[in-house]
Amino acid sequence: MTGTTTACVDDKQAGGGARPHAIGTRRSPLAMYQARTVQAMLCGAVHPAASEAAYPLLGITSEADANLTQPLHAFATVGVFTAALDRALLSGQVDLAVHSLKDLPTCIAPGLRLAAVLRRTHRHDVLVVGPSLRAANALDEFPDGARIGTSSLRRQATLRRLHGGLTLQDLRGNIGTRLASLSDGRLDAIVMAEAALQRLELSSHHKTLGLPGGYYAPGQGAIAVVVRDADLDLCSAIRDALNDAQTELECAAERALLRTVEGGCRLPVAVRCSYDDEHDVMTVDGQVLSIDGSQCVTASVADRIERSTAQADQLGTRLARILLDGGAQAIIERIKQCQTVQRP
Repeated sequence: MTGTTTACVDDKQAGGGARPHAIGTRRSPLAMYQARTVQAMLCGAVHPAASEAAYPLLGITSEADANLTQPLHAFATVGVFTAALDRALLSGQVDLAVHSLKDLPTCIAPGLRLAAVLRRTHRHDVLVVGPSLRAANALDEFPDGARIGTSSLRRQATLRRLHGGLTLQDLRGNIGTRLASLSDGRLDAIVMAEAALQRLELSSHHKTLGLPGGYYAPGQGAIAVVVRDADLDLCSAIRDALNDAQTELECAAERALLRTVEGGCRLPVAVRCSYDDEHDVMTVDGQVLSIDGSQCVTASVADRIERSTAQADQLGTRLARILLDGGAQAIIERIKQCQTVQRP
């Protein structure tokens, strides 16, 4: 397979059978679960008689996975979870790549396109509490000094705003590694995406608490599939089999907000989005916080979008501009200045 080969669901091998289409994924248990979900859906919808061999999985190590000691916001480049998969796609090593949508840069690499966004069921953050906080039933019951693990600037800023007495610690690694920090007593609680716990069937094994406000990262909880621009037939087949219209609309607005404020893992940008499909009305709430949580700019927009991703994108862009004009621009500039000074 070479980078100039155009993949197509009806491609034939020399022996007459359909050519396999390799699925690229990160190697973590969660990423592999998500890739297997895509694999199963494609086998069932596109090639009902095919085995998993029609869509073999290829695990690829991302830049972020290769360096678990550096905070995410300290990486010098964007796409630290996705760039290695982009290269595998562009070289022809794989034919489609599966991502957590929140990890996918809002400007997708040239030569690639977003083919589908799967239905999102869980989008919020949860606090996973360890034995030391088992009696707590809400964040405001955590004692001062409680040790909370998360590497996300957004989650850290949110926690500082909600509870100024917490001790926050960077926490990287796969889900098993992070959960182990609770059982061995290094941390009292960690913040995780509820979707990750649900997908790996870990929710029933750990006590979880919701976070006030219900904000989350743009695209959180959604699984995305990326293909090469030229592979139109494959893109169409994947979209028909996997894409969820409501999730796509919501995530289009959320990602437009993030793109317009030039956010990502380096900025504390949070969102809430809901879509009333009966009346075609979307409501998007956005939030930009300072790193220490002392400042927070919040705004909300709502409008009819007529099931149009372009209109959803415009709604998210409008919200971003309201936030920027309302004080978020000053917060963002201060954060970027600090990060420029701190980066080696």
